[in-house]
Amino acid sequence: MFTNSGADDRLREITELFDNHYQAAFRANFQGVNDIQEIEADAVTRLKNITKSYASVQFMEGIKAHEKKRAA
Repeated sequence: MFTNSGADDRLREITELFDNHYQAAFRANFQGVNDIQEIEADAVTRLKNITKSYASVQFMEGIKAHEKKRAA
C-alpha cells in the first residue's frame, strides 16, 4: 500500500503514464488490438518503475493504521 499515492504529484505521474502511453486503448474502450491484455505487462513494468520510490507499507499494516485513525 502506497502511503503517499494521493499526493497531487503522484496522481499526476500515474495519470500522465496512462494518458501518454495508452490513449489508443482508452479511446477504443479496450477492444480489438487495443485489448487490455495487450497493455497489461507493459503497464505493470512501467508502474513498478514509477512507484519504486513511493513510500509504502504492507497492505494489512496500512489497513490497521486506517482503522485506528477511524476509531479515534
